[in-house]
Amino acid sequence: MKISISLPKFAVLAASLLISQAYAAAAFTPDQQPLGFIGPIELSDSNLVGGVKGYRGWFENGAWQGDLIEYDISAGGALSTSIDLLGVSPVQTDGTNWSAYLQFDTNDDVASYWNTGRKIITRNGTAQVPFRWKTISASQRSAIEANVASGDPGGDSTSNILNFIRGDRSLESPAGTYRARYSLLGDIIHSKPEYVKVPSAEIPDSSYVTFINANLTRAPRVYVGANDGMLHAFDATNGNEVWAYIPSMVIDNVSKLAGRPFSHNYFVDGGTTASDGYFAGDTAWHTVLVGSLGSGGKGLYALDVTHPGLSAETATTGNDKKILWEIDENTSLVGDDVGYVMGSAVIAKLNDDVWYAVTGNGVSSVNGVAKLFIINLETGAVKSLTAGSANGNGLSPPALVDTDNDGRADIVYAGDIDGDLWKFDLTGVTPASWYTAYELYDGAGTQPITTAPEVTTHPVFGHLVLYGTGRLYTADDILNTDTQALFGIWDKGTAPVADTKLAKLFSDDHDYLSGEFSETVRTIETETPINWSTHTGWITE
Repeated sequence: MKISISLPKFAVLAASLLISQAYAAAAFTPDQQPLGFIGPIELSDSNLVGGVKGYRGWFENGAWQGDLIEYDISAGGALSTSIDLLGVSPVQTDGTNWSAYLQFDTNDDVASYWNTGRKIITRNGTAQVPFRWKTISASQRSAIEANVASGDPGGDSTSNILNFIRGDRSLESPAGTYRARYSLLGDIIHSKPEYVKVPSAEIPDSSYVTFINANLTRAPRVYVGANDGMLHAFDATNGNEVWAYIPSMVIDNVSKLAGRPFSHNYFVDGGTTASDGYFAGDTAWHTVLVGSLGSGGKGLYALDVTHPGLSAETATTGNDKKILWEIDENTSLVGDDVGYVMGSAVIAKLNDDVWYAVTGNGVSSVNGVAKLFIINLETGAVKSLTAGSANGNGLSPPALVDTDNDGRADIVYAGDIDGDLWKFDLTGVTPASWYTAYELYDGAGTQPITTAPEVTTHPVFGHLVLYGTGRLYTADDILNTDTQALFGIWDKGTAPVADTKLAKLFSDDHDYLSGEFSETVRTIETETPINWSTHTGWITE
């Protein structure tokens, strides 16, 4: 019998790196997280018929230059780009695809580009403001100047270090004391690009159809976080930066970007997701991007990207209000539960007919408890549900399931750093009735769950929750040899018995030839059928 899971070999190799890692007990120092992998390619359309565009982040280890590159993807899935990455820096070969690095390089030829050509915003308390010396708060100014290297000439009315972050290159070495950059664009490593054009969610609501029709000609954007401290909004047609956002949570550290000698730090390096939701406040649909800092800090943010442009840095109302909310260690009631959130949130409507961003609380929070965050998409108000115990635990990205196909999520599955799989019941019509249903599988601490599970219908009834284990958070993780595994756990809709019985499977490689394409895939197999009258799932190690 073959279980219906097969993976292209390149995916298996990538997964192998992750599933050979260590477990929760190891200390996590965010700035030392190994590079390990880059965010996956983003497509302009999931339907490849006729060909589509793809967008992939890039970085150069050592110089820490970054890029976002446009690809052509054929109907057969073949990738190509005119951007040559074989040299020290990206090079254009024939002009058919764009490179954000090269666009910055062209714009940077104008000496005033950093000052008058860019629109960069941040948050001062609860207000959206330009990232300018006179509009950020006194404490933010103090943080920027307090960490500057000796000899910084920043004054009271301006700040050379802030100008450097905006893109002023006049004081870079050897002309000045700041780090010499290859490009204004920082390295893009773990952040996944998000392509946003026409609203495309499958939402059964006539008002949403009206929203789609009103945005059929919306200008396409690609949003991606970078370790220059910014979430960038790029024009998907040419690669130019339209505007950028600096989460206020990273301002305490941004001066490190100018340091000599330079030591790499993460800034806006976490997961991102963009989708549509309805706001009760203005009774209108909005497209919202929710992101995390990853190893760049303990924080989450949401941006309103319904309207892709920003008329001016100083514009903060109407279509120009971009920053909806930020959540960090200073957030009332939940601050000590906020950890380093690595994966992406899920945007969904729940059974109270309100739209939320749902995410795990991440690793290394002050309280060390695994919690599910249910964040009001419009206001940023947080409801949290506790899963794991206070022993250095943390909840990883979730998977949401609509069990009755009414457009509202009912169940959430998520794993934690201790290797346990949790089920959350959101079927109630009020947030007060939502709760942690139970621990679906009691895993081993040496097999941490760090990515979102996949959920499918079980062949008998209920759901089958699929996930792999492993982590890549510390240098020690690379050398760890603890056995990792793939799991398929049966959720029958009732609390599982203590005696969990899993069928043991094995994996094998097979070569397939289809037309002009040859591919090796790995299948998960078992010699004898799983007996669902006795087995509660399966495991392959």
